[in-house]
Amino acid sequence: MTEKDFKGGAIKLHPLHRWWHKKFRRGRIGAALEVDWNKGYDVRNIIGDIKIKNQGSNYSCSGQAGSYFLEIQRRLQNIKETPCSAKSIYAPIAYSGGGTTVSSLMSQICAHGANLEASVPSYDAYGNPLPEYLMTEKSWMTPDTIEDAENRAGYIPIDCKETIDDVASTIQQCGACLWEIEGQNNGTWTSVMPQPPSKNNPNEIWRHFQCLIGFQLLNGEKTIISLQSEGEGWGNKGIQMFQSNYFDSGHIVDAFSFLYDPKVIPNSDNQSVWAWLWRWFMFWRNGVVSRVGGLN
Repeated sequence: MTEKDFKGGAIKLHPLHRWWHKKFRRGRIGAALEVDWNKGYDVRNIIGDIKIKNQGSNYSCSGQAGSYFLEIQRRLQNIKETPCSAKSIYAPIAYSGGGTTVSSLMSQICAHGANLEASVPSYDAYGNPLPEYLMTEKSWMTPDTIEDAENRAGYIPIDCKETIDDVASTIQQCGACLWEIEGQNNGTWTSVMPQPPSKNNPNEIWRHFQCLIGFQLLNGEKTIISLQSEGEGWGNKGIQMFQSNYFDSGHIVDAFSFLYDPKVIPNSDNQSVWAWLWRWFMFWRNGVVSRVGGLN
């Protein structure tokens, strides 16, 4: 399998929009804590193995990465639930033509949460990934499912510098980190140590969301551990490693995480009124009951 089989990722924002969003719409943990690269960190040593997701031919890498993150958070809190649904994250924020933006993904995770995979499946009855048109359909969205998803919401976005040390520090402090990354159809993405895209064919560059879960020294090199969402045929059974060459290449587009804060969920009477109005505005616009606005 090569990236030719991969079906897309994030939509590029205007540079000013991205700057505004990062400067004013996200918090910071503070100064990055120095990490022990020799000791390393892997959240799986705390919560156990994580089942690798497979999005197949759809564009839902944002939902896949977000569902990884929320599952990790729930398991860190010792909440025994089935995995979160990638479809329930992706469908409300998907753009026409596929993909979404960082800000829309943040809005969904922070205030709107996710349903469980058992109630909003991302796979068919045979375990196959859904095609794009089924991954984005919204007939399952009702006031009850929206309220249920909010049980897994309550996060504030955290900005992270696109450096290997800051990403490692964010993973250790937040349990996981998400990023938007550029790749290219040069065959290296299938390996456990993918190479940065070549600038010789810029038209082949595409973008992808991933969830990062740890760091270590590998052959003396600082290395970030990433979960793929293209099944176990990529990397080392779905796990890929990124080293300084990828960070130095400029193809790490955005890195961010979240901290739990239940105050981001509307809970006052006034907020509930506005939430109700927003829900019916989205019903009028999309023909579905939705509370997902995003920041775009």
